[in-house]
Amino acid sequence: MESSRPGRKRFANMLKFLRELNNAMTQDKLSQESGVAVELIQNYEQEKSLAKDENKERLAEALGACPAVFLAIDLRDRVSNEVNDEVSVVAQLLFQIASSYDLRPVYDEGNVNISYGLAGNGGYIEHALAEWVELAEAEHRNTMLAVDSGKSKVETAIRDRIAERSFRELRKFETGYNKPYKASDYPTCPPRLGETVKRLRSACGLTQDDLAMAAGVSVFTVRGYEQGKRTPNDEQRVAIAKALDVPPEVLIDFGITNPNEAFHYLMEMTHVYYMTPQMGIIGPVIADDRNLIRIGLPKRPSLDKLFHDWYFAWVELQETGDTKKYQNWQDHYEG
Repeated sequence: MESSRPGRKRFANMLKFLRELNNAMTQDKLSQESGVAVELIQNYEQEKSLAKDENKERLAEALGACPAVFLAIDLRDRVSNEVNDEVSVVAQLLFQIASSYDLRPVYDEGNVNISYGLAGNGGYIEHALAEWVELAEAEHRNTMLAVDSGKSKVETAIRDRIAERSFRELRKFETGYNKPYKASDYPTCPPRLGETVKRLRSACGLTQDDLAMAAGVSVFTVRGYEQGKRTPNDEQRVAIAKALDVPPEVLIDFGITNPNEAFHYLMEMTHVYYMTPQMGIIGPVIADDRNLIRIGLPKRPSLDKLFHDWYFAWVELQETGDTKKYQNWQDHYEG
């Protein structure tokens, strides 16, 4: 199983960034504002420990961030885990979010560039995308003005400050987005691991005993997975997936419980893959120099094929209405 160390590193980096984003708030000040002992904050930033959920919420509130921002950074560990296929991780994340929050894939080869992403249905995530687009476009314009100014030192300095302010406003939006929503409008959320294991086991016509024997684990272990009382390590997850004849990434539980958390995952994905938001779509790349979000990230694989395949599978679903076939396609997608 992958060490928890990378999780600590991501959390430490995010905590430091959020302090910097809040006018370089000191650790002492953060401790006063959050009620979390400064010694604990120091341990978090030195990667000696990982904050419990209660302290994450306190720190987030003190920093003007949404607790979901700490959940979403888990994506980077998921895609860098050698056990996982990176594109398959992203595919399962997107399939789960789209199914739960009524989003659809978009794919357009165009005349020059390929554009792809997600389109909303007028709900929470689409409204969030619209706000995000406005800030992202303003930030990009101001950055380009600063780069292309070619004027006096004073004017260049002013434009640099405007660009920096726009960047901070964008990042504050991205880390702090926490608009309210009606829970009744979102009766479903991405499935937990136990639900997925049980669904796939039933689809294969297997009993818990059958699955346990095929995966080389005890029936009590399988029962624990399905009841949400146990979580498999990477080796167990691979064994269970093999017994169910699906890619291991299908059994990743992202822990998403509401559309706000889903949106934070989508924002995190765009940073991992250098994508930029467009109206109603998570769209093509605009190059930038945001070193913070590029730290430690290797060159990422293209998502072109994923969105191409997904879009045409979705089109077929609209034509046939065969939800069982569509679900089966998603369960077995390997890029």
